[in-house]
Amino acid sequence: RAALALPSDRLYISWASGTGENVSYLVERIRKMLSLEVKNETNEHNMLSAETPCLELAARQFGGENQGNASRAAMEYFIRNKKYSELISRAKRAAEIDRGSLSENGVKALYGNKVALTASRSDKFMSCRFAYYMQYGLRAKVRRRVGFDPMESGTFLHYVLENSVAEIMKRGGFKKVTTDEAAEIADTAARDYVIDNIGGMADKGARVRFLYGRLRRTVRKVMENIMEEMRSSDFEPLDFELSFGNGKDMEPVRVGEGSEAVEIDGVVDRVDGWLDGDLLYIRVVDYKSGYKKFDLSDIWHGLGMQMLIYMFAIEKQGLKRYGREPVGAGVLYTPVKEVFFTGKRRARDEEIQKELDKSLKRSGILLAVPRVVSAMEGGEIKRFLPVGMAKNGEKFSASSSVATLAQFGQLRKHVEQILKQMGKDIRHGDISASPYYRNMRQSACSYCDYAAACQFDESNGKDRKRYLYPVKTEEFWNKLEEQHNGNSSVE
Repeated sequence: RAALALPSDRLYISWASGTGENVSYLVERIRKMLSLEVKNETNEHNMLSAETPCLELAARQFGGENQGNASRAAMEYFIRNKKYSELISRAKRAAEIDRGSLSENGVKALYGNKVALTASRSDKFMSCRFAYYMQYGLRAKVRRRVGFDPMESGTFLHYVLENSVAEIMKRGGFKKVTTDEAAEIADTAARDYVIDNIGGMADKGARVRFLYGRLRRTVRKVMENIMEEMRSSDFEPLDFELSFGNGKDMEPVRVGEGSEAVEIDGVVDRVDGWLDGDLLYIRVVDYKSGYKKFDLSDIWHGLGMQMLIYMFAIEKQGLKRYGREPVGAGVLYTPVKEVFFTGKRRARDEEIQKELDKSLKRSGILLAVPRVVSAMEGGEIKRFLPVGMAKNGEKFSASSSVATLAQFGQLRKHVEQILKQMGKDIRHGDISASPYYRNMRQSACSYCDYAAACQFDESNGKDRKRYLYPVKTEEFWNKLEEQHNGNSSVE
């Protein structure tokens, strides 16, 4: 690309005659792009020649793809050229225009008379307000490559697990159904998904068949892992795909009052429960096909609150559905992914299983009541849960991800405060480009679909990154305590 832009006046491309199809691909691309004819200047050489300045040629070829790579020399050339000077001036003026904010009428036109969110929408807003505005305000559609992959792995895995666990409960539960029967149930659910959604496998190509086989093996392994977990647990599934919203299983989650009230709709993958005397303890389970883990740092900054939002809502609304007022026992991400052993070739079976269990260990936060955690998983060593307990079973290790009832109460207020602030910011028309940033690999801009429209640029003095600093567990609870006492606010 640089070679095409280096000449100051004209660019000539020549090649030996008689070379046939061995001409550089650049010759053919440039000839078609500028509708040029080949001139036979001598008996030995063919040549492309054009009055078009080479910088214009380079701009036509590359300008629309990578404007950020245009050289300063090229910019100066276009500014001096009367043909382009006005266009350049207009582009400069457009670049200097501030995004501003939406008017009250604009907010109502785009979002309606009330702020209606889902967990994924709240995450998008806290990631970057401008990306939220583009996706859910303007409803801008992202350009996709031509093609369609019928095997959406996340949807497939969720479908198979949801239907398999429901069928297992119909047959008497995890302690009555054998592992082989569970595998057959999962295979049946996988076949049903393929038939209902992509018309079966008979006419599918090798790639789709390979992917289906791989996903089928993955879901069987995950199903086997869930079977082992639930066999050691007194908690049992109460609901699958529990939906929140008007006319749904439960009312939408409502936070705030008046014009700045927020309503949240959504779906919970699974709700488990355990009846301890008159107390019904519930936990919210979310299947995660990626590498998402529960992180208190995320919660402090307003990200990844989905499961907590729904657990608190079930506590509030659960009496009507379950006949008892539920007590939140925690939230868990269950990994739904294919795992491999990467250790020594001659490792013992116990070592292999321990390594695989580490990859499939749940992440989340649980109620710091030993008998409740023991009801989730028996035994001194917790294979599935993100906790460790002393041999007497009465104390948690320092690395355990647990919270007291009082801390869950503070957590509820923190989540509600963030949602209320979110409602205010949306109502006030905030569409600023303030993407979160952890490091070069983890930021809202890394894979943003709207980067071309945003043109984020901190050098303009208006755009800014929001650095999400890590928050240690003890620091997190101290901050919530201060916030609860009115001494601090969410940063």
